[in-house]
Amino acid sequence: MCRDIGRLVLVVVTLALPACGVFGPKAGAAEPQNLLKDAAWEFCIDGGRTFTQQLPTIGPGKTVLVMVRGTFTVSEQSIFANDDELPYAVLELTHGIDPRQTMSFALNGRRIDPPLKGMRYQTIPAIDARRLKRGKNVLTADVAVKNRRDKPIKFAPEMSLVPLDSSRLAFQTAPVFGAFDKDYFSITCRTNMPATVGIYRGGQAGGSAVAASGPGLIHRLRISRGPDAAAQDYSLTAERDGYKVGLVFRPPVPAKGKVVFAACGDSRTHVRDWQKVAAAMAKARPGLVVFSGDMVTSGRDDWLWDEQFFGPAGEFFAAVPFYAVIGNHEGNAPLFDEIFYTPSADGRSRNWVQTIGGALLIGIDGDQDFAAGSDNARWLEQTLSQSGARFIFLFTHYPAWSSGGHGRLDADGKPVEKPVRQSREIIMPLLVKYKATAMIAGHDHFYERSAPPGGVTMIISGGAGAPLYKKAADAEKQNPYSKVFASKLHYCLFEAAGETCTMKAVTPEGKVIDSMTWQGRDVK
Repeated sequence: MCRDIGRLVLVVVTLALPACGVFGPKAGAAEPQNLLKDAAWEFCIDGGRTFTQQLPTIGPGKTVLVMVRGTFTVSEQSIFANDDELPYAVLELTHGIDPRQTMSFALNGRRIDPPLKGMRYQTIPAIDARRLKRGKNVLTADVAVKNRRDKPIKFAPEMSLVPLDSSRLAFQTAPVFGAFDKDYFSITCRTNMPATVGIYRGGQAGGSAVAASGPGLIHRLRISRGPDAAAQDYSLTAERDGYKVGLVFRPPVPAKGKVVFAACGDSRTHVRDWQKVAAAMAKARPGLVVFSGDMVTSGRDDWLWDEQFFGPAGEFFAAVPFYAVIGNHEGNAPLFDEIFYTPSADGRSRNWVQTIGGALLIGIDGDQDFAAGSDNARWLEQTLSQSGARFIFLFTHYPAWSSGGHGRLDADGKPVEKPVRQSREIIMPLLVKYKATAMIAGHDHFYERSAPPGGVTMIISGGAGAPLYKKAADAEKQNPYSKVFASKLHYCLFEAAGETCTMKAVTPEGKVIDSMTWQGRDVK
């Protein structure tokens, strides 16, 4: 399968080539079964003193610590080979419990830790299969069950424990192009079981290795470019026990003579709408995309990242470098800092900066402290004062001016939300001082262009798929500087070349709902 998307040619190659002597599922063997299918379950609500097969009842509004114990048997015929070799790599535990509940699991007395502390999982992946033993096995769970209903409930979790062998190695999230310039490019991905991931020059795993990550689930790779990087294919290959999955790609390169980038935000919840916007952006062939936050409904729910964001737009992420700005719905999720590679020293900073061509791009975590005199405010002013770029764009999730609900004002006429207030009172004045081009935000789900005093344009591009908003009742009071408002799915496409920069706000169907041209600022 070969697709020409954006500025990359992506060829997906799926391999299942076991090296000599590497074990895999026996020929003719059935698909892995749920090891807990015939488990005997017991429950305890008195701190471990009494276990019973009776399902516990939780009263209205009550929170009860329930201890769960499932006993199951692993026979030689079902999983162990005659030589006691265990032909499975990992186990996946699907627990069927509301992920908002506090819970912990153990298998045969050994605690099962999720891959990333602070994330919530419906299925805990990559549990070491060597925790299984021949004969009797015990899975335990301690769950603080909270009954949020107004009537009693029975706690009856439905659990499954499924073994996977190495031949089922796959990319869970792959690949996501991140920060890049003329000297390097970056890629992140996730695998469904611990594996090594390498980058090979030459478009095949047998080529010259240029980068690698050790065994793990999350892989972050920064690759230094060779002199002919723009003309060479590379491969991204995951490997475990001789089984491989991979793809061939040509790395993104900075455009010469002009900078073309897309901006959008707030894709959460409505997957099909996000698919439309992502496909339209890929078709427009920007050199990169800057996303101003709220990618998923709840960032700490691990499964949502693939269901709502990466999965529906996989080819988009494999074709266009993606620069991330965090929003409130990400919930400070640990995965955010691991899966995105920002243009910063270690690729993890939420406040980042990069000059591409004649444009300075600044991304910030607007929920951090940007009060006057703060470290962040000083960093921002230093960044602005040292730039010789003709155009300056600052990306944040929180707009300084908005006609929507997030622009509401308090009795003193100031924005109610602290990040919005700091955008207006601290960040925007700094942008005005250094003659920046525009602040680009999301948070409110619509398109709006405003022209507040000082000459810095305020753009809200929050229509990448989240439920669309209308104007607030006090819109004119909140934002007297609004020039264009459209409650439509859209993205913004910028092109900076020479002395001018143009912007078009475009729907997925290609309709232009707004456009603007800026002249470059005077620089020394």
